[in-house]
Amino acid sequence: MEDDETPSEMDASRDGNRGSVAAPPAMLRPPDKRPVHKLSVGLISTYKMINRIYYTKRALKDALVNRERYGVYNDGYDDENWDYIIQTGEVLNERYEVKERIGKGSFGQVIRAEDRDTGVDVAIKIIKSKKPFMMQAKVERELLCLLRKKDRNDEHHIVKLLHHFVHRGHQCLVFEMLSYNLYELLKNTQLGGVSLNLVKKFARQILKALNFLSRDDVDVIHCDLKPENILLCHPKRSTVKVIDFGSSCHSQQRMYQYIQSRFYRSPEVLLGLRYSTQIDMWSLGCILVEMHTGEPLFGGSDQQDQMARIVEVFGMPPEHMLREAPETTLQTLFERDPPAELSTEPMEAFSEKSSSPNGLKNGPRLETPTMVQWKPRPRQRSSKRRGRTRPRHELRHVTCEEDRRYNLAQIIGVYTHGPGGRRKGHEGHTVEAYESFLDFIMQILEYDPDRRIRPAEALQHPLMRETNPPLGYASSAYAGGASATPQTERAEERKQDVWADVADSPMDDGTLGRTRSSKRIQNLRKQQGHTDAAGAEAAGRSHSL
Repeated sequence: MEDDETPSEMDASRDGNRGSVAAPPAMLRPPDKRPVHKLSVGLISTYKMINRIYYTKRALKDALVNRERYGVYNDGYDDENWDYIIQTGEVLNERYEVKERIGKGSFGQVIRAEDRDTGVDVAIKIIKSKKPFMMQAKVERELLCLLRKKDRNDEHHIVKLLHHFVHRGHQCLVFEMLSYNLYELLKNTQLGGVSLNLVKKFARQILKALNFLSRDDVDVIHCDLKPENILLCHPKRSTVKVIDFGSSCHSQQRMYQYIQSRFYRSPEVLLGLRYSTQIDMWSLGCILVEMHTGEPLFGGSDQQDQMARIVEVFGMPPEHMLREAPETTLQTLFERDPPAELSTEPMEAFSEKSSSPNGLKNGPRLETPTMVQWKPRPRQRSSKRRGRTRPRHELRHVTCEEDRRYNLAQIIGVYTHGPGGRRKGHEGHTVEAYESFLDFIMQILEYDPDRRIRPAEALQHPLMRETNPPLGYASSAYAGGASATPQTERAEERKQDVWADVADSPMDDGTLGRTRSSKRIQNLRKQQGHTDAAGAEAAGRSHSL
């Protein structure tokens, strides 16, 4: 007992202790949760957490301000174009943190976001909340789900849909993050084009994609194949994937006649005829020529000019296609030839391929007006748009198949080692290689879709059967157990490096002219996008740019 403690106080203390329960031992935090750990070993993670909390709160404040300032529709979440007002740092679907916007079109916008579940960047396509766009987005989502189901091994060069959800009335489609598109790659050559070798690599992969889409159990028409919709999977490799199925449909469920970006629009679409998966093959032919020459093969300023440019190279479409086309379309695209009053001639004057007005071939001699003949309208001179004072190529007036072949050979530069001779002395650019490429393109750019080569057949063309050994593959040059030398390994790696080809693009005395021309071409492509979007809106549909 302490000296200053009275007996009564001591008894009270004992009674209190007797009735109390011992306190549990203090719970220690796990080592990685202790402040000393968070401020030393885990300092970077701590800063990241603090930054995330800070920027998330700031993004919410900014979102409120922007909704008050720019919000017009959808309770202030959408701007005047029905686009969702995105905010950096905002989290969509409690999973995807917005990083930046990477694209915008008439359909909506595309953002780069981080998937918090995996830490991997993804691309999210946010569709406008307006009803027509949402209806088309539903079709796109269903098609993408079908493609994912049919391509489980991811081997057909089609962009992979990872997830989809609805956020504040907007359909959101989550895709794997890819790299540059082919037009961006082309711009890095100052629109001087890439090598035939790289063009063949791209062609082989895109043909595999189109062959997959044309399968009976898939049956999907892309409807907007163009360089901007073909993306590199990796910034330094030549593997590509086809993206943007916002305009796509099944061949038996065609909804619209106004489809395809103008430069790559097929003749059957221009003429208002029924179309199939073969329209994508026409687009591919135009793309492949452009990737090598650096300029659109048919860079029309409008629908009529587009048709005129095709006719300039390939002549008039076959008679049976003109007979099936609507009269109003023909009057828009062509002029009557002759423009004078119709004469009366015997029906025998027509060829065996021609049909009489009642649909009979080789009918009896009837004194009836001859079938109306058409000729192309004069196209706009390229000098007004590209600053040239004379035609780029000396093209023949087309009267036979040989003229068509000659004109395309002039554009590609078959006998000059590429356009302007810029590939002279380059490996893989012999006359024989160019002739094989010409034959390949001629079979793709066939007016009649029934005669146009199909993807499966195109993959068997000699041009596509020429393959390079993949990276890491022991070719016959150093097979048989001998290990590859560092020099051969670097050479093989360089073959797979897409930017090595761009770096090898010729920069001759015409570079400055191509640079100036490239700006004109880019402006023309922008103009194409604006006019196509306006036409799509007028047609009452979403047209992906």
